[in-house]
Amino acid sequence: MLARDREFEREAVRHITAGIRVDHDALTVYSQTRADQHASEYGHDFPAADRNLDREALEELGDATNYVTWALDRVRRGLDDQEWKVAHRQIALRHIALAFDELRKTL
Repeated sequence: MLARDREFEREAVRHITAGIRVDHDALTVYSQTRADQHASEYGHDFPAADRNLDREALEELGDATNYVTWALDRVRRGLDDQEWKVAHRQIALRHIALAFDELRKTL
């Protein structure tokens, strides 16, 4: 069974996001923590070769779209008084849509 290459994961994120203002380390730590949780839950470190990772990523982007949209709707309905988050969520939703559109091209 294959194991994840954490150094590749870290460097891929750093390389691909070079030139944009993001916290590479926070993204890598968060992503690796999630992967570690799944590894302990499912008993393997690297996804099986027969899994369609692009399709699964699209599903996760669909979920992210829902979560961000619902959070925006809470503010609109007056259920959440954290209006300062609206602009950040709108930017996030824009980037989710871009990621979805690009990843969809791989299917």
